[in-house]
Amino acid sequence: MLLVYLGAMVWLAWRTGITVDEPAHLLSAYLYWAGQDKLEPNDMPPAIKIASGWVAHLTGFPIPYNSTSRWRSR
Repeated sequence: MLLVYLGAMVWLAWRTGITVDEPAHLLSAYLYWAGQDKLEPNDMPPAIKIASGWVAHLTGFPIPYNSTSRWRSR
């Protein structure tokens, strides 16, 4: 039974991805390190942002600041 469950989880992760909101969490963690995190909702605790944003901060995560008017207004 456990092998069937494992197979189903691997298939679902391959087919649909792990989660759909990871890009938003990665961006939020990067902006937290840069001191610019103003994204709503503020539902992630700082410890998670510190742990998940250091790689993006060190490698220089590209952010299109001027791509939309919505980004400029926030």
